[in-house]
Amino acid sequence: MELREGDRVKSTGVFGQNIQAGKTFTITELKKGNFLFADKIIMEDEHGKKASFTPKADSKLEYHYCEAFGNSLDKNQTVIAVFNEKEVNNSTINQIRRSGKNIIGITGLDNESIQKRLQQSEISTTVLSDIQQGNESFIKAADVAKHNVTPDIQKQLNIAIDRRTKSNIVFNSLDVVADAAKSSDFSFEDCVKAFKERLRKGEVKWVDKATHEFYGRFIRKEDFDNEVKIFSQILQGKNSQLPLIQNKEKLHFTGLTQGQQKAAEMVLTSKDQTIMIQGYAGVGKTTQFKTVAQALNDNRPDVTIIGLAPTHKAVNELQAAGIKSQTIASFLMEKHQNNLKTSYKNTLFVIDEGSMIGNKTLAELLLNITDNAGRVVLSGDAKQLKAFERGAPFALAWQRSAADKVVMDEIVRQTPELKPAIEAIIAGNTQKSLDIIRQVSPDRVARNNGAFIPESAIMKGDLSGKPQENDNQMIKMVIDDYVGRTKEARDNTVIITPLNADRNQLNENIHAVMQSQQMLGKSALIPVLQRINHQEADLKDSHFWQNQQGHIAKINQHYFEITGVSKEGVVSLINRENNQEKYLSPLEVNPAVVALFEDKTIEVSEGEKIRLTTTDKDRNIANNDRGMIKRIEDDKLYIELNGKLVTYQPQKEYADRHLDYTYAITSYASQGASYPYVIVYEGSRTLAAMDNTYVELSRAKEHVQLYLSDGNAWMEALTKNSGDRVTAHDILNKQEDQLARNEIRIWDNSKEVG
Repeated sequence: MELREGDRVKSTGVFGQNIQAGKTFTITELKKGNFLFADKIIMEDEHGKKASFTPKADSKLEYHYCEAFGNSLDKNQTVIAVFNEKEVNNSTINQIRRSGKNIIGITGLDNESIQKRLQQSEISTTVLSDIQQGNESFIKAADVAKHNVTPDIQKQLNIAIDRRTKSNIVFNSLDVVADAAKSSDFSFEDCVKAFKERLRKGEVKWVDKATHEFYGRFIRKEDFDNEVKIFSQILQGKNSQLPLIQNKEKLHFTGLTQGQQKAAEMVLTSKDQTIMIQGYAGVGKTTQFKTVAQALNDNRPDVTIIGLAPTHKAVNELQAAGIKSQTIASFLMEKHQNNLKTSYKNTLFVIDEGSMIGNKTLAELLLNITDNAGRVVLSGDAKQLKAFERGAPFALAWQRSAADKVVMDEIVRQTPELKPAIEAIIAGNTQKSLDIIRQVSPDRVARNNGAFIPESAIMKGDLSGKPQENDNQMIKMVIDDYVGRTKEARDNTVIITPLNADRNQLNENIHAVMQSQQMLGKSALIPVLQRINHQEADLKDSHFWQNQQGHIAKINQHYFEITGVSKEGVVSLINRENNQEKYLSPLEVNPAVVALFEDKTIEVSEGEKIRLTTTDKDRNIANNDRGMIKRIEDDKLYIELNGKLVTYQPQKEYADRHLDYTYAITSYASQGASYPYVIVYEGSRTLAAMDNTYVELSRAKEHVQLYLSDGNAWMEALTKNSGDRVTAHDILNKQEDQLARNEIRIWDNSKEVG
């Protein structure tokens, strides 16, 4: 590859002095070496940051003068677009609109054909005098097209299906078609026709055959196919490996429970490429993985063990077991960016919190690892919280796949008094669990003199009052309970609640009370970014973006204010760091690199515990890591995090605004964590589910305190809502499953002949 000063290049992988994949640079200097120093190539990125490498080493670069349509986001660029015959259409122009203000289109079509194609796309064309094709202008047609976008009908159907299913997989065709027509310029009849085309192609599958040719319940073929991929990868790996440790006499397990020992032994001696561990809350999975890591280090130093998990909390737990780990999202993103085939021979991947992984992600993950000779331990708890993504692949694989499996069910987290309560909730006996919790008195928790002490470990609201009054009453009790504990007890207590709104209210009120009682030091108001929860489908919907005006969109590592949405659905953005205007088409947005936030202001104080709400790679601090504000000086916060003092300047740096109180967290954020004392608040707005409650209660080691605004409604909801999800195989094989259950029942009831 020949390089000259001024060349534009893009890195295709990590190399040189910490040059990351996917970055663009301009070559600024070709520096000749001497007998002491090697030749060096120096380049700058778009921010003027320099990077260098030696040309004698392998470099992962390519020229960067061309890219795919709409690959970059910069309204001020001029784009030269080369079209083939099929690409002269509205959809292509819609993609290009993301990349530049001025568009020069080059195509082999004549003017009449261009006009005809754009007219079919409902885009008007006008002559432009300065850049012409013959006597007519194509660029004007492209320019006018920016203001006359007609979204692709199939993309609208995808959005409607995502919106209707969310984390489930079944949808009603009539609901989807009506949704697509309502949120676009397409007619109901056009949407029906487009859906029928999907049905004809086999892209959707009937759940239950209806008499009508179109109306009914469906699932996407994609969901079924992803489940099949998971089964296939597991099945192909059966008996395909040599055991990691072939001589069992080398295995020495001391101080482990029977479940921990069986799990560790299976990981180290199985001949399967993929195995599964069902580990209930508090059974000591970290201890078991630590044993595996140590055994491999002692006996197989040639084997690399890598941890993967859907959350940073779970990643931290794996790292505590001595396993180098990262999030699944970052692992897959690196694979996409590098686009290189990697051999994972002699590499063991430990994938934890499997229940929080969706169909598409797990299928892709297994394919990436097992097709490249890697081994997989898939660990999780099917009874805990599920992924935001569609599907329940961990439960599915546990019930239906050919994987070798082991169960860890001996709880070691809780005290002997509290342990039976967790065992009861695992068994589905909520009432028994609550009866045991009630027996562990609130006196167990150390409190300040004269502080509020709840009468029971389970406090319920007055059902004669209004729901809001009950909520206010319960929230006041939660605050009095928490603030009244000794400092040591507060440091070992977390409040868990399902809803973000309740979490925010509790955090702000607790801070205010502690500040008023002079329990905290010097204070300062700081701007923070509070995440806006949404589904992937929301980011594809221009109406959703319309409602987010004034909020912040983080795209990759840049922060933009959402300033408006055109009538055609194009989102306008202002870069908060350099005030440059950019825009995007929701239909083309990549949800993996976009997060939305609301600007808020909170008061923080010296001596106050605080947590990060996103990973800070520069400071090597993970999402949800907790620290303490040691000092406030001017616009600087000096926070002790992970044993080191770091400085944050939220007034100046947007990246430093991912801070929040840590008194209360959501149920979802608590999964994978444990605390000596837990306070659970369930307000009247809560939609209780068994998986959610199981996670909340099982976080406590010594004592759990419940505050229920409406205890009766909460209990009733638990009996109706397990939190379990049906899979595509459950739905499509319903009849076969029933026949199988009947055969098993007949066999179990049969008598021996003779």
